[in-house]
Amino acid sequence: MTDFVHILAQIYERIKETPDVGIICGTGLSNLSDSIQNKIVIPYSDIKGFPHSEVAGHKSEMVFGDLEGKKVIALRGRFHFYEGWPVDQVVLGVRVMAALGVRAIVVTNAAGGLDNSFRVGDLMLIEGHISFVGMAGHNPLIGMNDETEGPRFPSVTNVYDPAFGELFAKCFEQVKTQEHKSEEYKPELRRGCYFGVAGPNYESRHEIQMMRIVGAHAVGMSTVLEVTQAAHSGIKVLGISLITNNCLGTVPSEYNVGEPNHEEVQAASKMAGNFTQTVVSRWIGQVDLSDRTPSPLAGKYSREAVATMMAARASAAAPAASSSAGICPAGAAALKAGTGGKCPVTGAVAGIKTAACGVDRCSFVAGSAVGALVAGLLLGAFTLLKKNN
Repeated sequence: MTDFVHILAQIYERIKETPDVGIICGTGLSNLSDSIQNKIVIPYSDIKGFPHSEVAGHKSEMVFGDLEGKKVIALRGRFHFYEGWPVDQVVLGVRVMAALGVRAIVVTNAAGGLDNSFRVGDLMLIEGHISFVGMAGHNPLIGMNDETEGPRFPSVTNVYDPAFGELFAKCFEQVKTQEHKSEEYKPELRRGCYFGVAGPNYESRHEIQMMRIVGAHAVGMSTVLEVTQAAHSGIKVLGISLITNNCLGTVPSEYNVGEPNHEEVQAASKMAGNFTQTVVSRWIGQVDLSDRTPSPLAGKYSREAVATMMAARASAAAPAASSSAGICPAGAAALKAGTGGKCPVTGAVAGIKTAACGVDRCSFVAGSAVGALVAGLLLGAFTLLKKNN
């Protein structure tokens, strides 16, 4: 079971400021965090209880710092359902960012282009999604709901914030016309619906045909569960897909499209990485978050609240540790001196914790009381035996 409070406590030990924007770096897009200044890097392996990613193109580390005038946290590596992580672990990074206080999340991914007009290297602004994995029953919100963290029945209709998207389109055009000089890579900004599947296999021709029929424009193996969690946590999202391959054709005349593979995904990410990084950075610099409120999790799991929870745990554990030790030092000394059944600290004759003593059910007091009772019984039996003799 995930110890969410302990995970946050470990992170709070390393960072001292509240991030404004969270970034999830998709496959091959870890360089999105390269522009962050004043970095604090925390490998996932340093956080006890935190999952890790073993997929090529994912770094498995958190990066905190400054980017274009805002505090950011970037997850360089996400947790995929196909790696075997349960859904609550898949979305753990989103819950952590929400608890830390972000007011917007940028979700990026590598995706296959279902729309035949898309080209490798294009960026697609996600305007909505179809969570096929969620509809199949793998939804992070299944189970008991905590109303202090989010509603029982959240809407995902507008979780991809239209204002975020329009600003990204503006930034895309600015970078493309003012800064991008490559003659080989000329990306276009597309808009559409992302179809989220479980993976890890690539889709069959008929699955692709189905996705096109229901209106999807790109397909991938991530994002939808994370965005569902963001909706529950009250955080709006900017979603960006990098088109890394064209999906297989569904009629014989289109069968010449090659089989998809992970190497082409990484190659496309390398080609588009710097451009994508520049556009996202510019968006972060220009986005206005003044009217955006943090998630309810940010209040429930604030730095102060987490510190209080951890202190309460330590306090609750301390008496148990004393009791398991058997006896406090003062009691041990008194017992050795044969002072009887009274505690030398409190004068108590029963094993009850008092203001003057932190030991709960001290074995000195309890043991002395039992010892006195046994001694009394033995003395009475010996006296009766002498009388009978």
